[in-house]
Amino acid sequence: MRKLFVNRRVITPDSNGLDENQLLDQANKIVEINDRIKQGQSSIKRHVSNNFKVLSGAEVNIMKDGSLDVLNALDKLDLVRAAVHSNFAQPIDVQTNRLIKAAMNPSVDIIFHPTDRRINKREGYPVDIQKQASGGG
Repeated sequence: MRKLFVNRRVITPDSNGLDENQLLDQANKIVEINDRIKQGQSSIKRHVSNNFKVLSGAEVNIMKDGSLDVLNALDKLDLVRAAVHSNFAQPIDVQTNRLIKAAMNPSVDIIFHPTDRRINKREGYPVDIQKQASGGG
């Protein structure tokens, strides 16, 4: 049987659980963990391949105007997920532009649940997915 190794793990809490200082602290701790793994000073070293790395990240809130609820810590993270968690009742053009603005933020890597639809539970908020996917063009 062939063993499969996943060489990356991402720790990405929702930003509404951590403030910017806590996100930075978490990112710094992850750097320390990766250094210990690389130097063979971690008990996890014997269970993972040589290029294993823990990635830091967060899911940040997309605000009503498309800005993000976290600003300064994002460039220190390996992966930034952005998602709408409030103000769902916007006209389709406002909601679409909100998501495009967030996606255009250079710190954002992924837009999570871009319609907030829950299959067999609720319809999503109105958004022009084609326009969003093309970056508004």
